Amino acid sequence: MSGKPSSFSLSRRQALGLIAVTAGGGAFLPASAMAAQSSAAQASPYAGLALFENGAGVCTITPEVTEGPFYFDPKLERADVTEGKKGIALDVRLQVVDVDCRPLAGARVDIWHCDAQGAYSGYPGQGDG
Repeated sequence: MSGKPSSFSLSRRQALGLIAVTAGGGAFLPASAMAAQSSAAQASPYAGLALFENGAGVCTITPEVTEGPFYFDPKLERADVTEGKKGIALDVRLQVVDVDCRPLAGARVDIWHCDAQGAYSGYPGQGDG
């Protein structure tokens, strides 16, 4: 493994579509196939990442950061960024790994997003005037 970033990337829309297709596809699997998937996921921490492997069972490293338009106060850590706003819940689970695809303990991921009106989480008063 070279440790160089791969050219594989997904847009936010593509990633959400992939999540939706993957989650919805489970409804069409026979119970025995779902049980096999469950036991495989318990056996390997990387089992759920099969879609992102390069086909040879090797973890492919992607770029570390995508810069967004805003950076949030690093002292504010939240597991729920909804700020009480209505919408469709999206549960995001990430695993940060090193160049050898080993999980990094204590890693922190900054996620920025906006609501349907374009207001970013953590920035009150946007568009008020």
